[in-house]
Amino acid sequence: MKRMNLFMTAMMVVVLLTGFVSCNKEHLGKKEDPAGAIEAFVRNDDRWSFATISLGQYDYTYNDGYSTTSFEGKDLEVGLDIDGSNNFFLRYDGGSSGEMKEKFLVNVGKVDGLGYIETVPTSGWTARLAVQPGCGYIIRYRGSENQRWGYTIDPTLERYARFYVIEWMTSTTGGIIGAKVRFQPEWTPSK
Repeated sequence: MKRMNLFMTAMMVVVLLTGFVSCNKEHLGKKEDPAGAIEAFVRNDDRWSFATISLGQYDYTYNDGYSTTSFEGKDLEVGLDIDGSNNFFLRYDGGSSGEMKEKFLVNVGKVDGLGYIETVPTSGWTARLAVQPGCGYIIRYRGSENQRWGYTIDPTLERYARFYVIEWMTSTTGGIIGAKVRFQPEWTPSK
């Protein structure tokens, strides 16, 4: 009987060890960041330190009052920036043309990576959001919300990018000077 118990205990140990050794992230359900994900450091005290995020290409028409010109296949980029109060906000054209005042950011809560940001919320969109390490965010660009300075953008245009905050950037004295983010440009959400 003693031998049988010893044999059963040894078999249980072997089975459990095999189970532990064969576990990896895939078995645990961990979603990896997609290929092409980009890491960036965004400072909160430098107006030229922002992450330029590509949202793909788009077509638009420009009318300066004298003539109308159509442009096809222009790169659509926004600049992800942090203000002095540690809030995210977006800049037009990769940062060169000022702040986007429309509601283009949403916080989707705590995530373990980009793969956990899957769908687009219907509410909660704003122009500025607090930077929170461990949280995921979505950037939305809609053509109908971006009519400015004589530019007409296709109102059906809708583009997205997703990002999350990895950690704060701190100075040598411990003060917050920005955040480290990881983003996926030109993201297509699941519906």
